[in-house]
Amino acid sequence: MERVSVAMHDRVLVVDADEWTVREALDGHRTECVASSPDGAFVLCGTYDAGLFRSTDAGETWERVPDLADESVTAVAVAPDGTAWAGTEPSAVYRSDDRGRTWTHCEG
Repeated sequence: MERVSVAMHDRVLVVDADEWTVREALDGHRTECVASSPDGAFVLCGTYDAGLFRSTDAGETWERVPDLADESVTAVAVAPDGTAWAGTEPSAVYRSDDRGRTWTHCEG
């Protein structure tokens, strides 16, 4: 199944390209960015008002990431090997090696 997640100003749109359906997620949050693993199963969404959210089922369900719950997450990226990165405001960078379950602050 081809699925794409798109960060809008106040929600995430999850588009199922096989069925041409669109579903809203994280409605009401100030979404800033979204990134997914190459297979699309692991998705991250950064919000300015509620930290970081992750999905491990291609955007069907979302959970708030406790390690970054109090941060304004303005950038996310997922490397082909599954390593994830999150950038915050004020400026800081975090790294996850376990598909976004836990995060470590990267020193400057």
